Amino acid sequence: MKVRPPVVAGAFYPQDTNELQAQIYHFLESVETVMRETPPIIIVPHAGYVFSGQVAAYGLRQWKGSDIKTVILLGNSHQNYFYQAALDTSDHWVTPLGETEVDLALGQDLLEKSSLVTEDLKIHAAEHSLEVQLPFLQLILNQFKIVPLLLGSPSKQRAKNLALLLKSYLNRQTVLVASSDLSHYPSYETANLVDKQTIESILSLDVDRFEMTTESLMAQAYPNLVTCACGAGAIKTAMFLARDLNLTGRLLKYANSGDVGGEKSRVVGYGAIAFS
Repeated sequence: MKVRPPVVAGAFYPQDTNELQAQIYHFLESVETVMRETPPIIIVPHAGYVFSGQVAAYGLRQWKGSDIKTVILLGNSHQNYFYQAALDTSDHWVTPLGETEVDLALGQDLLEKSSLVTEDLKIHAAEHSLEVQLPFLQLILNQFKIVPLLLGSPSKQRAKNLALLLKSYLNRQTVLVASSDLSHYPSYETANLVDKQTIESILSLDVDRFEMTTESLMAQAYPNLVTCACGAGAIKTAMFLARDLNLTGRLLKYANSGDVGGEKSRVVGYGAIAFS
């Protein structure tokens, strides 16, 4: 049996089970927006819980009480650049809250249907962007499985192709998380300005506009701004899917690390967006 252990427990979120549960429940209880419908696609951040956990809770809380059976976890690798979408085919992923089964049947179906998806456990081994979603899901959902996918580039065409592949799987019981933070390392004021425009472009479901907006913002050469969205490929895939499924985007929560005690001269932005 192949098991992926937690690699950022004790760093991005608490190692202690009781402390982790208490922190997540606090975040969930503080969510002030609950949608009537269960959104099949959400975008949430993946930083340390002390910084982005509350924003992530606004997105993931929307699935509480649902009968979701499979969650496709989609992110961009922070360590590797590669062409395909890397699928983790471990039997289980583990966090301090227990084990979650990987939907190997759905994963195998993806591998057989498209050369875009490849099996690669090594690429997932040290990546945090999917793992940090799992403790939330373990407390929100009942019996569910995951399909962990990492993209190796922000390519629009690959995002479009992946969206076409995933489209037929999304339904009331199979949903998708696109994992991404927003602006990295500008000042508090610049982050608010930049992230507002990035979020508006995401909500438009126009991937060309998203690309042009982020490229234009980067061209402004704001001090210390190194990216507008580290999970751009995952965001583009979510946008293509939402457009193809005739969904509408909604911003549930925005904040940056400067809002939760981080220094305001150098922040990271976070947004929770749902498509329904």
